[in-house]
Amino acid sequence: MKNNFATETKEIIVVFRYDDFSSNSPDVVDNALINAFAQHGVSCTFGVVPFVTAGDYRDSNPCEEIALTETKVQILKKAVASNSVDIALHGCNHRTNYKQPPHSEFYGLDYEAQLVKIRRGKEFLEGKFGTPVTTFIPPWNSYDRNTLKALYKVGIDCISANRYGLADKSLQLKYVPIAAETSDLKRAINAAREMNEAPLIVVLIHPYDFTESGDSRAKISCVEFGNLLLWLSSQQDIKICSISQLLSQRVSLGDNRFIANRPSLLENILPPIITKTNDTPFYMSVKTANKIKTIKILSTVIFFILIGVGASILGYWGARIVSSYSEVLSYAMSYSGGTVLIVHSVRIYRKRALYFKGALLFVALFGLLLGSLLNLSFS
Repeated sequence: MKNNFATETKEIIVVFRYDDFSSNSPDVVDNALINAFAQHGVSCTFGVVPFVTAGDYRDSNPCEEIALTETKVQILKKAVASNSVDIALHGCNHRTNYKQPPHSEFYGLDYEAQLVKIRRGKEFLEGKFGTPVTTFIPPWNSYDRNTLKALYKVGIDCISANRYGLADKSLQLKYVPIAAETSDLKRAINAAREMNEAPLIVVLIHPYDFTESGDSRAKISCVEFGNLLLWLSSQQDIKICSISQLLSQRVSLGDNRFIANRPSLLENILPPIITKTNDTPFYMSVKTANKIKTIKILSTVIFFILIGVGASILGYWGARIVSSYSEVLSYAMSYSGGTVLIVHSVRIYRKRALYFKGALLFVALFGLLLGSLLNLSFS
């Protein structure tokens, strides 16, 4: 099996991240995945929950925890020994602290509370497996600055979440964010092949993704996943590795790359014709990510300028036509437009969020009002 990462040809690196391995995860899926990766001589990162909550992950009320059983430990020990799995810490008990979404085990907790949870989970896994745990996967991909500080304190130097979180340059951590699911993978690879560089593709999988789990959210069977691994292994330009294997290579995974791939402040108001971060199924280099981000920002600004100018012209001539019949009606139209704009602005402020349709309406209303006011000033 191909396992050398540094060649002179362009290689697309694919990393699989399997979350929620715990005492409660279905053995049929866990074992099938371990066997599939072992069969093809490649490795997957398992996000292990050391003390999984006995109740619903999304129930914030305290309840019993179930430590990783000896049976599960032995399953993973064999997989780690065969180099088909490496271990990452996936929270402490994977129980939310919030009664409603967005859920998080860590976000919002003070530094000391997070430090206790992370240290407890890390020491438990290291004691069971006898290997350093240096990668952290926050449940629901949710964390804050205190999380990063706690990771640094306990000696975890890599976090794998998504591309929407924050980075702390002073800590010099590594970031390996997810970018795709199994359903996106072939599309991601085809798109990556069209690029001048070889981007990183981190694929997120859960037990509930597999039909053998019996979950209604299932998308693929373990047999189909094995066939996907077989296809990937046959591709000369693709390398499959775990997060630990990736970290051992000369691959840029620092905060600069993470920040470059993170969405811009305009992400929520991007026009539909512009691809959003969530629809970009790979992790680009700093140079490429910054270039694409700049293009997105400029395109969005130009789009809204054109909408504003067009609305102003429409407002000007519309008001001009109306004023030719009734100046009072023209004033009434301008005041009505101003009132609607104010009401819309208040709604945006109260929601503390602005999306494309809301931004489009705001710019259009502002343009119409400006055009009608210009007509009044010239009349």
